[in-house]
Amino acid sequence: MTDSGPSISERLARYIRSLRFEDLPTEIVERVKDHLVHHVALGIEGRNSEYGHYARRTAARLSEAGGRFSAIGERPSLELLDAVFVNCLYMHQSGQDDSESGGTHPGVLIYPTALNLAQDRTVSGRELLTACAIGYDVAMVLSAGTWAWTAPAPRRTNAIFGPVAVAATSARLLGLSEPRTVNALGLACHGALGLIEGTRFIWVVYPWECQAGVFAAILAESGFPAAPSMIEGDFGLYQTLLQEIPAEIDENLATLGSHFRITEARVKQYRASNLNAGILDTTKQVCEAMDLRPEHVESILIELPDSRRLREKRMEENFSKYTDIVSRIGSLRFLMARLIRDRDLDHRFYLEPISGDLQSLLDSITLSFVDEAVPKYYARVTIRTVSGRVEAFEHGLDGVRYPEVDREAWMSKCLGDDPPIDVERFLQLVDRLETLPDASVLLDALEH
Repeated sequence: MTDSGPSISERLARYIRSLRFEDLPTEIVERVKDHLVHHVALGIEGRNSEYGHYARRTAARLSEAGGRFSAIGERPSLELLDAVFVNCLYMHQSGQDDSESGGTHPGVLIYPTALNLAQDRTVSGRELLTACAIGYDVAMVLSAGTWAWTAPAPRRTNAIFGPVAVAATSARLLGLSEPRTVNALGLACHGALGLIEGTRFIWVVYPWECQAGVFAAILAESGFPAAPSMIEGDFGLYQTLLQEIPAEIDENLATLGSHFRITEARVKQYRASNLNAGILDTTKQVCEAMDLRPEHVESILIELPDSRRLREKRMEENFSKYTDIVSRIGSLRFLMARLIRDRDLDHRFYLEPISGDLQSLLDSITLSFVDEAVPKYYARVTIRTVSGRVEAFEHGLDGVRYPEVDREAWMSKCLGDDPPIDVERFLQLVDRLETLPDASVLLDALEH
């Protein structure tokens, strides 16, 4: 990228405007549908959570005059920004939304945006699928090569790039021109936030990102300008929040349209960080092969990349200070201990008081950090038993394995035996989404 060449926003805008549904391989179309179903199921489940009730009450207060946008499971009654806030929060409640190794959580932002903007004007299923694929690409191309936990002011990566990804999806669905799409991306940079003090921030930071990105696109649609260099400029997004521009940004931008980044986003079958989900999967397999029981364990050493040191230190501090679901799912030591004791991870029991046997396992687990050229999701685990057996294994050197999404099974798991919606109808609509002239029927199908 040269000073005289197009800015990052201009290159992204050209892609956002030019990508056609026909450019998407069948595999990518089906992956977008898989992640749509995954997040909608989480959203229906999240309606009845504590913070889901708070969000619904807040949205009703702000939209008391009524509106034509829907929270999942409800008839249209909200204004647009209130609806995306609620739906994003619903989908994020379980902590099982998709994410990728760079630190972004694209799906929990992109799907609320797409579903609600499909109520704003007639959007075909093809356009919705294309706009969602674009959102993943923008989030993950911008975040590639960055790691916000080692920035001078550590923060969550999603808080930096999430609003821009939402603005990209919104700009496509609103049909913005290329110049106005540039403005939408630039305006979304002002939405970057994400203070990481404590644990309670997590319930509002993602919905605010979602609102910020949609609002940026609407501002641009109305004619508000933004600097084309807002992403890479001297006082732009990268330099202000990370103090550097990724060296590989040109290379990553060049892959737009040929390498679709949703293939690198991992859905989670249980509550755990994406960085740790694969480590836990591998550990589960090893423990089953060893028939490892809590009383067998003398010590467990987990060696992680040094780039994760600050993040894991913060997560373990939160675990020692707070007793809430966020502190539990953030602690790799806690999840490892639960997995070894229970042979599985069921978040319904995460908040139970820590028993003596679980505390003994926690005390036996140590995190260490290695200064090696390994991926962020890498781990080397060494298990020593009281009988003197040593079992060591590595995870992540050969890449990340992405679990398949069984749409019907996942909906059943999240919603139980008596779901509040017509699951069969919703899944049928998703199956033929590319044939639908009006994608707003998706939210219609989610009404109780």
